[in-house]
Parts: sequence; structure tokens; C-alpha cells
Amino acid sequence: MLHPDDAVAIIEKIEKQPETELIDIKDSLGRVLAEKIFSSLDSPPFSKAAMDGYAVSAQDESKSYNIVETIAAGDVPTKKITRGTCAKIMTGAMMPEGSDKVIRVEYTEEKDGTMVLLRNESLKNVIVKGEKLKKGDIVLAPGVIRPQEVGVLASLGLKQIRVAVPPPVGVITTGSELREPG
Repeated sequence: MLHPDDAVAIIEKIEKQPETELIDIKDSLGRVLAEKIFSSLDSPPFSKAAMDGYAVSAQDESKSYNIVETIAAGDVPTKKITRGTCAKIMTGAMMPEGSDKVIRVEYTEEKDGTMVLLRNESLKNVIVKGEKLKKGDIVLAPGVIRPQEVGVLASLGLKQIRVAVPPPVGVITTGSELREPG
């Protein structure tokens, strides 16, 4: 049998700072993240339309606008928005230069390449660059990795992360009723 003082001495020798290892994020579920994860980019990486409509300058109070281009999600705008112009824009599409507001399609009427404003609104309907995350923000703190953390890691484009090496486990039994095996 091991004397309790000897057991305490063994326990005190255990390294308190866990060893770490680099693993693929696909193997990280249930593991313990060993370090903070910082955002390497702004999210979203550009300002984008929060709904279908027309991208305009919020300072432009025109009642009708010449449509200079149509921008679908994934397209890169090619025209600059100036006074009296707009771009037809889809949800998630990149906002063109010179615009900072989306007028909902429901509040407009389109005719012969012109958008006519039927009703103005105060909302900008834009998801601004870096609104969710700014480059350098702490995204995850050390802790147990759950499915949602795996998703966040993947969305950041990470392939590998540093996790704590699982500690060796020992069972210490005590009591006068215990006997050596055999």
C-alpha cells in the first residue's frame, strides 16, 4: 500500500500547465482549446445589403433614381453611386461605392431603367463591414470545444488549432477495507 504522504508527493509533482498539441479542427470536438482564437479578418469583409432593394446614398433625397447596374450576391460592383443614381441589389451583395443605404424593393416601383421611391424609410438595411467581428477580436477563449465552436473555427478558415493534451488519469483508492489483489 502507498502511504498518503507519498501519494501527495506524487500528485504535487504533476505538471500543472497542460501540454498542448496541434490538431485538425475536424478532430477537435470535446477537446480543450489551449489558447485564445483571434479573428484574422473583418466579418463581414465588406458592407453588404441586408435585403433586396436599391443601393443609394442616404444623403440623396431624390424621388427617382437612374439604375446604373444590378448587383447579385457574389458580384463585385463596377459603378459608383452618385446623386440621382442607384443600383438594384440583392440580399448579401456587396454595396457599391458611394452607397450606404438600401431602399426595400417593396417601397419602390421600377420603370424604364428608373426606380421611383414610393415610400421613404429611416433604416439603412446594410450590414456594415466588420459589424459582426473586427480583425483582432477575440473569437474563442480557451475551453471545451462544442459543435458550435467547431463551426466558428471553420468559418474563420482555420484548419488546425492548439489544444490541451488529455491528462493521464489515475485512480487513488483509500480505506482500511481494501486489500492487495490475490
